[in-house]
Amino acid sequence: MGADTTNKGSLLRIVGPLVGATCIVVAVMLIEQDLNYRPAPRARGREGLARDERVPTTEKIKLTWEDLFEEEAAQRPPHRVEDTDGGMQYNQFGERMFALDLRISPQDVPSLPGGSAKFRCQQFNFSTIKSSQIIGYDPLIDTPEGLDLIHHIDLFMCDDSLADQFFTPQNCGSFSMFMHSQKGPCYQLQFAYDRGASGFRLPAEAGFELGPRTPISHLLLQIHYLLPKEKLSRTKKYIDTSGIRLYLTPDVRQFSAASMALLDYGVLIPPNNPSYHFEFECDESYLSDIIAKDIVNQTGVTFFGTHLHAHSRGKKLWVSHIRAGKEIGRFGDNQDYKGYGESQSYVFYQAKSEFRQGDSLQGHCIFNTSGKSQITPYGVTHGTEMCAFVLFYYPANPTRFHDVNHLCSLYGDTRKPNKLRLIKGE
Repeated sequence: MGADTTNKGSLLRIVGPLVGATCIVVAVMLIEQDLNYRPAPRARGREGLARDERVPTTEKIKLTWEDLFEEEAAQRPPHRVEDTDGGMQYNQFGERMFALDLRISPQDVPSLPGGSAKFRCQQFNFSTIKSSQIIGYDPLIDTPEGLDLIHHIDLFMCDDSLADQFFTPQNCGSFSMFMHSQKGPCYQLQFAYDRGASGFRLPAEAGFELGPRTPISHLLLQIHYLLPKEKLSRTKKYIDTSGIRLYLTPDVRQFSAASMALLDYGVLIPPNNPSYHFEFECDESYLSDIIAKDIVNQTGVTFFGTHLHAHSRGKKLWVSHIRAGKEIGRFGDNQDYKGYGESQSYVFYQAKSEFRQGDSLQGHCIFNTSGKSQITPYGVTHGTEMCAFVLFYYPANPTRFHDVNHLCSLYGDTRKPNKLRLIKGE
């Protein structure tokens, strides 16, 4: 599920554990549809995507483990090589591209009575990766009996304080363990897969940087298991090895990108309402703090991608760009939202307006609770709802984490953001 079926080719797989005994599969992709092309020089602008002006080439690149990681520092143990029948081609933007498969180690799918939520986490050591950028991902979903047992997969960016944790899959909390703590170990939610969504490839302008310039040394894979109601046996054991495939390039792009997220824990939807409009706002002061590290000699940042998330009752979702009390644009807008499917895939766009310090964001979700007799609360299990968004923007300063929690989450009766100033490096 979520694979790019238009790009077919051979794989060079290098399988071997990094420090901490975590297994990463490196798959070097031969992209057939772009086999003979590299781009000519092209103009890049802040407001538009790079034009794809390509010229033929027959150049091939041999990619080895040492091209991806610092060999001596990694102390790579013996590995086995399969399907070594090629090398690597450029992608459609003329960049070298390789893939890293981050799969959770084989484990029983945890299930609680009534289909309650269960979270498992595992770390991946990236402390020795060379300078590169993440430019896309695909979900890797096991589907026993044809059914997706996963509600969502999140990928967190973390520092060295994660080094001694989660070598093998372990129970873990939802966001609270990683994103609402002043001392980490994780400070950024990078990607979120939700049931039925597809992967993506970023536009040509930007990528999420890894490597020695960044404080990121570990990635944390979190899987939320939620068995479909009354469709699978509660007594049968299911073995899962799901995860995500990251696409990276060592050819650094024009901009480094970053993410921020909006979430309101106070969702309460009245029963039997065909069109209940729930909205919340992340105020300008908090958002200014989030992007402060990224604004250097410029007035703001450019949003270019959004992930929309609600469950089965969500029907319309969007994020409003507010300036001086008025909506001047939208970052992601789906007026025909369908939960648990393609509506949860990231959407990319050319924003009509730059986001500046002093602007705010409003999250909007319209729910249909027709036929339901009880209030629908916030939650991550069956019968609950969410109104949440993950947004990508550039430019970003990759050399440091955000100074405040980049998850703008609202709590309780005050409806105020959890403005948590982070303490790192202690």
